This record gives sequence, C-alpha cells and structure tokens, in this order.
Amino acid sequence: MKRYYTILVLMILSIPSTLLGSSDKEKSVIKGIVKDAKTNESLPGATIIIQETTLGAVSGIDGEFIIKNVPVGKHKVRISAIGYKNVTKTVKVDPNNSQAINVSLIQGSIMGSEVVISASRYEQKRAEVPITTSILSMKTIDAEPIKQLDQVLESVPGVDLVRSGGYGTSSVQIRGSNTFSGGGLGTRVLLLYDGYPLNAPDAGSIYWSMVSMDAVERIEVVKGSSSALYGAGAMGGVIQAVAALPNEFTFKAKFSNGFYDTPPSDEVNTEVYPGDKTPYFYSANISHSNVIGNLNYNVFYSHSEDDGYRQSAQMESNDIKVKARYSLSGTQFLQLSGILTYVTGGIPYPWRNEYNALADPVPGNYQYDDIKDNSMQMVGLKHVWTISNTSSLESRAFFNRSSFVIKYYPEFDEAFNLYDGQDNVIGNYQQYSAGKRGVYDPDDPSTYNDSDARRYGVGMQFNWFSKGHRLTTGFDVQYDDVKSTMYYDNTAQAFGIFAQDDFKLNEQIRLSFGARFDLDHIDRSEVTYTNYLDAIGVDPITFQPIYSSKTGSIKYQTLWQFSPRAAITYLLNPETSFRASFGQSMRAPTLAERFVTEAGFFRGIPNTEIKAERMTSVEVGMFKSFSKYLSLDISAYYNFYKDLIEAENINPHALASDVSSVIFQFKNVAEARIIGFETSVDIHPMDQLFINFGYNYMNAKDLTSERSTMLGGNMNPEEDKDWLSYRPEHSFSFRGGYTLLDDIAKLMVSGRYVSKIKTVRMYANPQGDEYPGGFFVWNASANYSFMDAITLSAAIKNVGNVQYEELEHYRSPGRSFHFGLEYAY
Repeated sequence: MKRYYTILVLMILSIPSTLLGSSDKEKSVIKGIVKDAKTNESLPGATIIIQETTLGAVSGIDGEFIIKNVPVGKHKVRISAIGYKNVTKTVKVDPNNSQAINVSLIQGSIMGSEVVISASRYEQKRAEVPITTSILSMKTIDAEPIKQLDQVLESVPGVDLVRSGGYGTSSVQIRGSNTFSGGGLGTRVLLLYDGYPLNAPDAGSIYWSMVSMDAVERIEVVKGSSSALYGAGAMGGVIQAVAALPNEFTFKAKFSNGFYDTPPSDEVNTEVYPGDKTPYFYSANISHSNVIGNLNYNVFYSHSEDDGYRQSAQMESNDIKVKARYSLSGTQFLQLSGILTYVTGGIPYPWRNEYNALADPVPGNYQYDDIKDNSMQMVGLKHVWTISNTSSLESRAFFNRSSFVIKYYPEFDEAFNLYDGQDNVIGNYQQYSAGKRGVYDPDDPSTYNDSDARRYGVGMQFNWFSKGHRLTTGFDVQYDDVKSTMYYDNTAQAFGIFAQDDFKLNEQIRLSFGARFDLDHIDRSEVTYTNYLDAIGVDPITFQPIYSSKTGSIKYQTLWQFSPRAAITYLLNPETSFRASFGQSMRAPTLAERFVTEAGFFRGIPNTEIKAERMTSVEVGMFKSFSKYLSLDISAYYNFYKDLIEAENINPHALASDVSSVIFQFKNVAEARIIGFETSVDIHPMDQLFINFGYNYMNAKDLTSERSTMLGGNMNPEEDKDWLSYRPEHSFSFRGGYTLLDDIAKLMVSGRYVSKIKTVRMYANPQGDEYPGGFFVWNASANYSFMDAITLSAAIKNVGNVQYEELEHYRSPGRSFHFGLEYAY
C-alpha cells in the first residue's frame, strides 16, 4: 500500500512549473464600491472575482473593495451578491496603476445567486452548479424552531430521516440512498465539517450532535453520486457544514428550555412519563470571536440536557467547537477546525405496538436501563497557498475519533439475582439474545460493547485557471484504526486520487469532466467468530445455548473503483439554466458491515466474502428565476445499484413474530433502481415575506427475485414486496417566514409530510399494520429583538401533537414547547 501512496503523491506534486502562472512583476490595483441599484446604498458582503485567476475580494461595510497585485492587461471582473444579479465588467489594467470601478447591482433571485462550495470543491454560483444542491443559510437556520442538524435537514427536498427517538440510532438518506440499520451502519451519505469527514470510521454512521447549528454559517446538501470528487463514502450525496468565522469581535450567549406535552386523550396511556414529572429539556451555549492581528478565531461551547419524551430517551451532552485562521502572508494562511463532543443517554428500544408507545419498551423488560456513552473528536489543519494569479494549492491533515461504550446493565440491582433450589444466590445478570450480561465492569468485556475508531487523514488539492478551464486535482489518504468488542480490532487504509476540468465552450455552455480512483484495503486476512447457527450445548445455569466458533478467510481485502463523472450546464440567460450529469461510484463495506457481531437485541455473523457495492446515476434539471420574487428548481434522477449491501436474516429457524430470533449478516443481496422527481420553489412576494416549498417523488424498486430473508422475514404486503425498505414514495416540505416592525420581530412556520412506508425490515406483516410514515407535522416559532442585543424566542414543535413513527414501533416526539433568550454583542 505504501508504494501506491508514494507513486500517487509524486504524481500530484510533480506539477510542471509552467502551470504556476506568470512571472510578470508589473502589477496594479483594482478597487471600487458596490451599491444597491434601487436604493443607492452601499452593499457589504459582495464578492468580486477576477475570472480565471485566484484574485478576489469581498466588499466591506461601506461597500468598498480592493484587489492588489493584479497583472497588467485586460481582465473580466465578476461582481455578485446573494439576492442580486451578477455583473461582469471588462477592466484594462495598466502597469503600476490603480483602476477604479463602481458597480450597482440589481436585485434578483436569492436562490440563484447563492454560493456553493461542495458540488465541485470550489466556489460556484448556485445557478451554475451542474448537480442539484440545496443550501441552508445562517438566516434560515436561525429561524428554525430547533437547531439540530437532522431536524434542520427535514425540510430539504429529497432528504429523508429514519430515527428511533432520543439518542438512539438514525439514518439519513438522500434520494433513497439508505435503508435503516441499527447503529447507522453503512450510510451512503458523507458528512463534512469544513471539508473534513465526520462519519464514524468503524460503521460510517453519523452523530448529529457533532454539528452545533449555532456554530454553523451554512449547510450545503449535494444530491446524488459525488464519488468522483469525494470518494466511496459519498455514493448517495454529501452534507457539508461550514463553521462560522466572524471577522469582527462578537460575543453571544444563549439559553433555551422547554418541555414535552402529554399525548392526545385518545392515546391509551396518556399519563405515562419517564419518571413522575413532565419531561423537561434545556440547553445553553456561549461563543466568542475576534480578530487580533493576523489571527481570526471563533470559540463555541454548549451544554444540553433532555429528560426524554419516552422511556430511555434521556440525553446529556457537552460540546466545544474551535475555528481559527492565521494569515502567514498575503498569499498564504493556516486554518484550524476542531470539535470535542461528549454525549451520554439511554437507548430506546421498540415497544410491542402503537398503544404502549411511552411505556417500558416491552412490559417487564429490563432493557430500559441500557446506557450509551459517546465521545467524538475532530481536529483539522488546512494550509492554503495562492501560488500565482492562476493557481492555488490546499494541503490538509485531520484526525477523527469516534468512541462509544454501551453499558447493558449499568448499576447493580438485586432484582436480577439468580437463586438455586436452596435460595442461595448463584448469579446476578440480565439475559440478552446474545448472552447474559453481568453488572457493568470496565474490566469485563462481557458486560458491555464498545468501539474506539480513529481515522488519520491527509490530502492535497491543486486549482488552476487557464483560458476558460478550471482544473481541480488532488488526492486523499486515510488510515483507520478500530478496536471494538462489536467489530473486532481492525486497521484499514483508503487512497483516492481525483481530477476534474470545468470549462466554458462559450458564455452559455459549461462542461465538466472528472474522475476519481479509489483503493480500499483492510489488513485482516481472516476472522474467528461465534457461529450462532451451530449450537453445541446448553449452559446448565442459564439454559441458554452454547455455540461453536468458526474461522473464515477474507476474500476481498482490497477493493478499487474508477468513478467517472460528466456534466453540462446551459445558461440560457442569467435567470435560466439547464443541467445534466452522469456518474458512477463505489462504496466499500465498512468495518462494521464486515465484522459486526451484534446490534441491540440482534445477533450477527461476520461476512468474509462481502464486496463493494456500485451505483450509476443520471440526473437532468433546470433552474429558473422568474424575478426576484419567484424561482424554481426541478430535477429528475435515475440511480441504479449493483451488489447493494443490506442485512439479511440467515437463521432458517427464526420466527417472524420474534425479532430476537434473527441472526443477521450483511450481504451483497440486491440490484435496485430508484427513479425520482424533485422540485423546490422559492417565493418572495415582498421583502418581509418568504415561502419555500419542496416535493420529492420516488419510485424505489428491488430488481432481484423475492427474498424471504429480510430481517423479520419478507412478510410485507404482497403488492409492495419489491419496494425498497423505508423509502417513502412522496415527501413534501414547506418553510415560510415574515418579518415585521423593521426586522425587530419574526414569525416562522415549517412542516413536512411523509407518505406511508410500503415495506419495513423488522416488524413486517401482510396487512402493513403499524407501518411508519403517513404523517404531517408542522412547527411554529417567533422571536423579538430589542436593545440591539437581546432576542427572545418561542417555538412549538409538532403543533398538532401528531403521534407518528419514522421507524416501526418507535414513537417520534409529540408536541413540545421551546423558549429562548439570546444576548449578542
């Protein structure tokens, strides 16, 4: 593996010096001021870029800007701002001179002028992006009633979430890319924070608490295959959180609290709560940023506690975020991004049916006391060097750690004593499907499950402009080290090299061609595991089966893929663009999918022959801005999956009515295709009012023959047995806001509808009874600012107190009330 790394690193570093730009020493200055054409007021925050160079600036509070060290000659300068139409001017620069340009921008579509980074790994205007991308700005995030990443993503068309509630497992899918697996195993969506991957190195799962919305500047969601730029983990798409880094002194303190309402009166158990009081939650955070000389930094800390709206849904967290940028010179800077998060909480288990949703998961069951402690850290360091007017180099290194401990029996309870015939205590433990569990002992691995997964990564990216071309090329190297009682101790390496050329055929047509080569390797050549399919005896005390052990050789230690992507954008005019793209991608199985031994109450068997899954995707779309008041984005997509990785029940004696009898294994089980249509409409009938609607239609089919080995058995309704599990056919979302009293007060409403899920993987039945989905929930919030520093807020989540499920037998939160106070200086 080291030989591959050395060769490919040298390929990147051996860039001919002729690409690094002109040695022309005669340079000048372009400066000016940007104003609003209608009001003639100065326009801060406008972006000024000299096309086909790395030179640019941002207008200050007075609308003024200055670009230094501009080469002599003619240049095209593009001036843009969110909510305004772009302006391009040709400027002739003379030697050692200052050229002034003054620009007035006309208001236009907000959606079309937004800046996107994630789609092509460099800044682009939203209307020019060749694949569908949604953007959630800081303004949008601030208006949300609850600022948690998964809840913010609910309103993005094409994004669906399956959650078990509380601090339990969850799954995010973009255009049907994922099914639900316990622990979030094998997600096909890549989560980035300032460009660094946050997916857990062992299972690929996403921990939403790692991204604090109050510390984020914006969220970008790239839909469809992004493997050509981001690698195997981005088969379904990319979610990128960009951390805030204010360029002035700020101090913010925020406190919010609230409580969960009782269920509706038609619920059977309306008085069942986790404890003897109304469930309460609160959170507090502070942040501080400043600029000291060449250093710009932002520090954020938050603490939150939640009693939980149902049994075993309690949670407590502490979170620290740091972002800092240090300018080494006018052409180089270092940027640091850091996360430290600790979360502890209960593990919600399913209940028997919809009528005891808030009671113990199973009457008389002991599992309600299970606790999961999580610790997540990420440190990333990036160096950016503007080599010349036409080239730049970005180097980065990062460390990502995700560790957890599941304490199945955290505190001693004599109620679990086991007695002999003479009433002598002969043991104390809880009995799980995977075996007995004694009281938690950090020195006894049989009393807990854990995983400590560490990822070390480095990468480089080179950007070069020339004659209408924008070349982006680079490499990524990752090394994973996992020590786990659930996934064994493993090490793995991944290497990827990518290149993409975006160029203009003319002022209207833009083409993009890119490709990436990925190599994924695990060091383990065999694994010895408990064979739950072979009982060789019975424990004389517990009367539980004793199983044999088995050793298997790893068939695919090394997996590779060449992932091409081609795209075209046609700009009919500044308000109208058409796009089309084609791409192929691979996802190597995670270490958890290869070696998982158990998940909750399920027992698992490692798969020594699992291989990579692959996908081909096609998309066409259009963006149209009718005016600054109305814009529309529509797209249609086709995704074909080969060797899809999913968990199967391999126990021939399992009972469909008893999910604890399941013995699962991840396999390459299916070919599948997903066809869909997606649209997003932005309406701004007046400056004070905005409305957004999103809709996604999805047809998700398993193309293989009928399988009876799904978890719980394929007992789904006959007419839908070929439908992929947990993919909703219809989903709809909306968001609207109104500002009044000269921006002092704001009102916000949002909501979503998810159609009934057609097939599930655990509690399947021919009638489709108690299946999740089929719900509509909406939220409302308001805030009021006074004294230019204090903001009061109130919100109601799930206003109608709808009792619904995203995952069968796991009730989602009902109505909750939220109140907040924020001080900003």
